[in-house]
Amino acid sequence: MAIVPMLKATVLGLLPEKQEVIEKLQELGFMHVVSLRDQPAARAELPEVAVEAHEALKYLKSCPIQRPAAKRSADFDLQKLAREVMQLERRQRELSDERDHLAKSVQSVRPWGEFRVPAPERLAGLRLWFYLVPREEAERLSSVEDPWQVVGQSEGKDHVVVVSAEEPRGVPGQLVELDPRPLSELEERIGKVDLELEEIQLARARATRFIPRIEQRLDEADDQASLRHAMQQTLDEQAVFAVQGWVPSAKVDELRSFAKKRGLGLQVEEPAETDSPPTLLENPELLSGGESTVTFYMTPGYRSWDPSLLVMFAFATFFAMIFADAGYSLVLALLLGSVWRRMSRTRSGVRLRNLFVLIVLFSLLYGVSIGSYFGVPAARVPGVGGALDALRVRWLDTNNNDQMMLISILIGVFHLVLANLVVAWRTRRSLAGLVNLAWANNFVGGLLMGLSSYEVIGARHFQLGMWMLIGGAATVLFFSSSRPLPPRSLGDALLRFVDGLLALTKASAAFADVLSYLRLFALGLASAQLAGTFNQLASDAGASLGSIGILATALVFLLGHTLNFALGIMSGVVHGLRLNCIEFFNWSGLEEGHPFRAFSKKART
Repeated sequence: MAIVPMLKATVLGLLPEKQEVIEKLQELGFMHVVSLRDQPAARAELPEVAVEAHEALKYLKSCPIQRPAAKRSADFDLQKLAREVMQLERRQRELSDERDHLAKSVQSVRPWGEFRVPAPERLAGLRLWFYLVPREEAERLSSVEDPWQVVGQSEGKDHVVVVSAEEPRGVPGQLVELDPRPLSELEERIGKVDLELEEIQLARARATRFIPRIEQRLDEADDQASLRHAMQQTLDEQAVFAVQGWVPSAKVDELRSFAKKRGLGLQVEEPAETDSPPTLLENPELLSGGESTVTFYMTPGYRSWDPSLLVMFAFATFFAMIFADAGYSLVLALLLGSVWRRMSRTRSGVRLRNLFVLIVLFSLLYGVSIGSYFGVPAARVPGVGGALDALRVRWLDTNNNDQMMLISILIGVFHLVLANLVVAWRTRRSLAGLVNLAWANNFVGGLLMGLSSYEVIGARHFQLGMWMLIGGAATVLFFSSSRPLPPRSLGDALLRFVDGLLALTKASAAFADVLSYLRLFALGLASAQLAGTFNQLASDAGASLGSIGILATALVFLLGHTLNFALGIMSGVVHGLRLNCIEFFNWSGLEEGHPFRAFSKKART
């Protein structure tokens, strides 16, 4: 739960050795290179073959059938393979589009039977026009001047063919555009398309054996592009070059050893006030999943603080309250188990996996605590109702709206007070820390007044909350300004007072931010109500549909809860992140920075 300290390092060497030195720095892989030129060079673009190979790799990775990796061979031709794979992708797309068109054509032609639509030149310039005419409008056909004939019937409609050079007028019903090919030819073509699609899938599956080789070559291409870009960031003067970058303080000794071994000059400096070092977050591997939830929205500034651990636990809590069902949580656990190995292959995947584990755990605990299992109350779960109901936390009664709203408000106040206390601690040697402490005090004071007004707590707490608000507001008013204290003149004093008044306008934002946490109650309630509604619909379908009732019940239950499950995940992610990234960050004093990007090699040697 920390931002890694950075030091500015400048490496100097002889110009003929420039490329070799920078290649070695890339192998070391811990420097964030910055430009020493007046106009920083743009990122080097990948060659066209690499761009095509990236698309081919994406296509192969999405193949449902993955073959074991092929053995290494010296004659591997990336350009040829990428071109062949992209040809497969284009051909598959063309055939899929054709098959969709053929399927629609078969559906349109089948009611009309087996025939080929003749070309106009075979009918002396005349054309056949096909209509689906509702039976109740069939009498209007008598007024059609062109020759017509009813050739079939289906679903309350007559199939009418009209012979005319131009589109006939006055024909009731719907004009149908038919494929000129006969039904048998269309079905035969569908068979050929399906066969070719199968062959493409087999060829695609065979090509998946080369995924590791493609990744290796692409990593090598990325490394070369990064190297060219770094070479363009140096300062070259006569026979000497200089490369500069930010290095984690723990890696400086390794850099010094490298410079000494290579006979290079090295200057290491602490960041100046005007510098903007990159931000590298460092957390224990087990708790590093919170970094993704923070950097998804912003990268904290180097001189700010790392909120990832707090955000991780807060996000899991908010998600659980919105998801609000132990049954859904078990399904979520099964889904996580199904992708466990895939997520464990990379470090970023492991971080997300750890975050999902926490989310599933919190969701399961909260679902058991409120006693909801696919919308069924714990006491009514067949067979184990008594045991599950005993696990329920009685004061977490989702049927008590007032109580759940109060819990949501309490969580919101705690979350925002925590943000202000963190900032107050970080700025404890300045008046800014006092102001953040005052805002934390204001949140608590306002909460006490509100709870007392609604008789949740005793009336004496109203007076306490009021005095807390008065004291906090006075502190904000007199100490929010960054102007000199004591004021140097009457004008400075007035400007400080105006700054304080402007700072007090955040009171309305504070009130709105606290109320924003009511979404935890509202979305959790909506999820529970939808689950209960789908259960009732499934029960009604089973009772009213006789012999097919069991099938109808299962179908309604499955579709309904799948929809609610998806909505719950979407709501939990969106609103769980929103409360952290908007409300919490607004009060956490975070400044936006830029991420640390190590100049390193991606390709494995």
